[in-house]
Amino acid sequence: MQLTPIPFEPPYSEQDFTFSEKKVQGATIGKKDDALFIVSQSRYKLECDQKHLVYIAEGNGHFKWKRGEKDFHRGEGFLLEKIGEYELNGRGKYLIIFEK
Repeated sequence: MQLTPIPFEPPYSEQDFTFSEKKVQGATIGKKDDALFIVSQSRYKLECDQKHLVYIAEGNGHFKWKRGEKDFHRGEGFLLEKIGEYELNGRGKYLIIFEK
């Protein structure tokens, strides 16, 4: 179980996603293949039972999960591995790619 900063060049931009008009947890969600683009006003919860690649497209904030917290800033990338439930806290735009 870990959260590791990594160099990450996003393969998708916000325009590549199909967005729903319905909000989820107060956020606007775009979907494409095995990826989400989240436009959040404060906090968004996810579950990571395998691997997530997370790119901070806009904003600053922090991850919060069972074993701790970690700050993040625009342009950073992270690999999350089996950390369970986690939160993206902070107003921002986030690209999440689900890997197996």
